[in-house]
Amino acid sequence: MSWPLLHHPAFQSLLLPALLGALCTLALHRVAGGAGRPWSGFGAASGLVLALLWWPGLDWPAGTLVQKWPWAVVLALLAALVLQALRRAPGPARASARGARRPALPWGLRMVVLVVVPLGLAAWAVAGGSMLLAQLALMVPASAGVPLLWAWARPGSGPRLTLIALLPLGLAVLALLLMTTVLGSTAAGPAPDGATDDPYYTPRW
Repeated sequence: MSWPLLHHPAFQSLLLPALLGALCTLALHRVAGGAGRPWSGFGAASGLVLALLWWPGLDWPAGTLVQKWPWAVVLALLAALVLQALRRAPGPARASARGARRPALPWGLRMVVLVVVPLGLAAWAVAGGSMLLAQLALMVPASAGVPLLWAWARPGSGPRLTLIALLPLGLAVLALLLMTTVLGSTAAGPAPDGATDDPYYTPRW
């Protein structure tokens, strides 16, 4: 039986990443031992990777920039997990002292990098005629939205969004920015043999 909703762009780029980001954050939050554990902050990036497995998928060999972006997100998450595992876990007293000396990443910066910039890239992609890039850009704030809202509304019991945990999402946004810029600069003329990175539209940039 076919389920058209599962292949709808709104489900692929908004609903599925948001659902997986929330579920992964909740699962890691419970398994890792609550808000004091840094592993709980990896739920958003994990949800994004799982959503990318569903759509657009991990194609190999990855020939186009659009096919390489999901792999970049996966590698960024793996690298962040390794960094977190290698990081020496401080004791409770040292952790509180370190937190007092070095404040957490400002909320304004988190919102700009993980929400405002991807939404701007999505609008830019739509204006350029690339629905595929717009969908990819929307997946980042969708997967990060619930964890960000949870950590902001309940800072004492929400997920701990450390810089390492947010690193995969930040690199995903940076790669999207570079990819959108490159495709925008090269799509002004016709692609050779009609090739395009975007199967939905021929970009009008």
